[in-house]
Amino acid sequence: MFISVCGIFDVDKEYASQLVRLLKERRTLPCDVVAFTGMDALKSYVSRKDVDILIVDDDMDLSECSLSDDVKVIRLTEVLTDDRDKIYKYQDVNEIIGQLLRIAGKTSLKTQKNACRMLGVFSPLGGCGKTAFALNMAYELAKEQRVLFIDLEEFSGLGACLKKESTGDFSDVMYYFLEGEDDIVGRLKSSVFTYNGTDILETCACKEDIEDIRMNDVIACLMKLSDSGEYDCIVLDIGNAIREEWMLFNVLDGVYVTEQNSALAQERLRELYAFLKKVMGDMETDKIKNVNIKYNSDEEAEVIQGNNVKFRDYVRGVLYG
Repeated sequence: MFISVCGIFDVDKEYASQLVRLLKERRTLPCDVVAFTGMDALKSYVSRKDVDILIVDDDMDLSECSLSDDVKVIRLTEVLTDDRDKIYKYQDVNEIIGQLLRIAGKTSLKTQKNACRMLGVFSPLGGCGKTAFALNMAYELAKEQRVLFIDLEEFSGLGACLKKESTGDFSDVMYYFLEGEDDIVGRLKSSVFTYNGTDILETCACKEDIEDIRMNDVIACLMKLSDSGEYDCIVLDIGNAIREEWMLFNVLDGVYVTEQNSALAQERLRELYAFLKKVMGDMETDKIKNVNIKYNSDEEAEVIQGNNVKFRDYVRGVLYG
């Protein structure tokens, strides 16, 4: 999801101004947020500049505006509703942000200028090869692309397994992002280590460093890294380092869910999809793919390091069919 301008127009001018202020303070949406205080101001703006998302009062008549067909209009309502293209205006701003990201993530807002893809690997199961698959996917993509791998597990161990040392981690990058650091890519580059052509960012050394970070902020940071043009692809090993990890599904271009064949594993996957349907509504199910990972435990070091030819061939087959 790449958004350049998000406009807010509400008959309650104080509400509109306050919402803009809160969204800018959170720095969560990857865009400029603009408030309009009247129809003339909105008409004048859209005649000169593009607006990607327009958030307006539910009763607002936009027939006077010459809006492009590409503009996503989101209605603010004063009553609770099951309509997932509308947002209840009197709820916590973090909930509003989450809904905006979900709605915006379903629109085709990615530009050719910054065509960085974001792929994620996730599983509700333990010991099912999730990290191994994510790493080998990154290695494979890095043959022809600039790839960033981000570890979002609670504990990493990647540096030790790959015999590499880093000078920073994910918590450092998030700290500088939340402090408003302009050169976030520079901070990232000083925190990663490179292996098999892939820049690898480990998770935090101490969970307490990121336990208060909201997923909305993580998504905003990822959007900024994606927009930077530094990478062609970002691969996320999605674990439980940050709460509400399911929110990442809204903004990823593809999600690989590693599975097992046991009855218990299949039941957990069924509950996962039931939960995702509940919290996300009509999701783009075609971007989610189940993968069944198999390798012997005594091959794990070789697999993690990308040196197992059979496993690499399997990952290549999943990626490219």
